[in-house]
Amino acid sequence: MQLDMLDMKIGRPQFTHCGCGNLTEYETAKNLVGSILDTARQGKLITMKLLTKLIAGTGKDFAEKNTADPVFQEELYNRFVGDFFELFAEYFFKTCSAVGQYGIVDYRPAESTGDWGVDGYGTAADQRESAGGATPAVVQVKFRSNPMDEISYTMLAKTGWDGIKNYGLDVNRKNNIILFCNTENGSNYLAKDALDDNLYVIKKSDLDKDRTGIKTVAFWEGLYRSVP
Repeated sequence: MQLDMLDMKIGRPQFTHCGCGNLTEYETAKNLVGSILDTARQGKLITMKLLTKLIAGTGKDFAEKNTADPVFQEELYNRFVGDFFELFAEYFFKTCSAVGQYGIVDYRPAESTGDWGVDGYGTAADQRESAGGATPAVVQVKFRSNPMDEISYTMLAKTGWDGIKNYGLDVNRKNNIILFCNTENGSNYLAKDALDDNLYVIKKSDLDKDRTGIKTVAFWEGLYRSVP
């Protein structure tokens, strides 16, 4: 099935000028989406391995061109790749998961400007019409340069607490803490054991199996038009 890609304005992340060079996150992100789109139009398959390489490479170039300070370079790199992956996740959830095949519907970016643990929220797809009422779900978006890294229980516990405190998360429901990442295994064993059926993971292999999303030219055309 070919999804109709939506034209929308991405609400997050709010790319800002770093104030330390001649490149902005916004310009770099827009150019990266354009580069991925050109690659797709040339017939090259966009996989998560390739996407990870392109995001990491662009983040490294962005940081090095904006500062010679290695500590600040690391900060800029982490900020760019994290912000870009959040932008990608927002468009993915608003299109490819619009009917709930990736665990969430009605996705919205988190309203908080601080990093409290929740990057986005919506309704758990398998419980939108449940007997107990629609179940709020929260999303943590994580990018890792090394696909063998695992997302820790500590990080996801932070997401869970933010969800309980600010987004109406019910620990007695299931599949309502969603991890969206580019890694092989997703979360570590402690997170899987502790969060149990609250945790719903979308990882590298899940994204690579998708035939209507990142592997289509239409997806990247839509994302390019949607970058504010």
